[in-house]
Amino acid sequence: MNSEKRSFKSLTVKEITEVIEEAKVYIDHRKSGKERSLRVGSDKVNQSFMGGFDWNRIITLAGMPGSGKSTLLRQWIKEFVELNLDQEFEILNFQFEMLGVDELAKDVSSKTQLTLKEIYSATESLADAKQKRITEILDSMKEYPISVVDNLGTVANIKDTILSFCATKDLAKLNKGLVVTMDHSLLVKAENREDEKTKVDNLFHTLVALKKYLHSIGIKAMFIILHQLNRNIESVERVTNSNLHFPNKTDLFAASSVYYSSDYVIIIHRPCLIEGLRNWYGPAADGKPGLPIFNPQDQNQPMIYLHIIKERFGETQILSMLDELKYSRIVEYHSQ
Repeated sequence: MNSEKRSFKSLTVKEITEVIEEAKVYIDHRKSGKERSLRVGSDKVNQSFMGGFDWNRIITLAGMPGSGKSTLLRQWIKEFVELNLDQEFEILNFQFEMLGVDELAKDVSSKTQLTLKEIYSATESLADAKQKRITEILDSMKEYPISVVDNLGTVANIKDTILSFCATKDLAKLNKGLVVTMDHSLLVKAENREDEKTKVDNLFHTLVALKKYLHSIGIKAMFIILHQLNRNIESVERVTNSNLHFPNKTDLFAASSVYYSSDYVIIIHRPCLIEGLRNWYGPAADGKPGLPIFNPQDQNQPMIYLHIIKERFGETQILSMLDELKYSRIVEYHSQ
């Protein structure tokens, strides 16, 4: 081709030998433990993925309002720090939905078994001893490698913030990883009069590009994005047909870009939120009428299910959990 007619916007081309060498190095690093996943507190979740969440992935956690997705994300952030002390990374939390003080109060609640109403002295003044314990917990978190963005921005703002954060923290030189969390995708500001779907499409396409770019400059990254379901799951047709109870990829808002851009898609679901469901959730199987809506050992405690509907390197499955949202946490369910 004549050099004057060449495009200077062409994409980088790698020889297969280069990719093979990258694969061999990664496999060796996984074997030796030099490359490790980030563990969370749930053995079920860890075992469902790569012994935890592996780097250079986009993870979408979707659910209805009130399903517990913000609580679970906050729980994972805390567990990333507390359970992976042998790894160096920074967490950049785009906190669009809740105030920072409320997020921290949730952390305190999960550690103390105090409700937010108790922490905030809603009905009676917080006891001095409890306040002292809360202060100790909050002070212990000052060393956590967590930074917060709590003002709304566009996709372009988010991209620039992430790149600036990487440069400011010198992540590539220090060989530190980056965990980006976002609560949540629909609160990203629109630009150029784009509609909601176009905005979400733009966000997820940008995350894919960022994941690849950061990897190319030596920064391992992980993105965990909270996302919304559409209202179809609450339709009469779905409620009255047990074969249609479980959420699927079509229940995701802007389903195509979200599903195909993500490496893992988890839908968190509290069936007790669906009006019209009775005692069982989903189709009969293995001689059982379905999955229980409430804890069989405590009929006042709702079940929560994590539907892993996309696992790029494994199988789809459903994980049974218990609702302890009043203490800002979700725990594993083990049948007796």
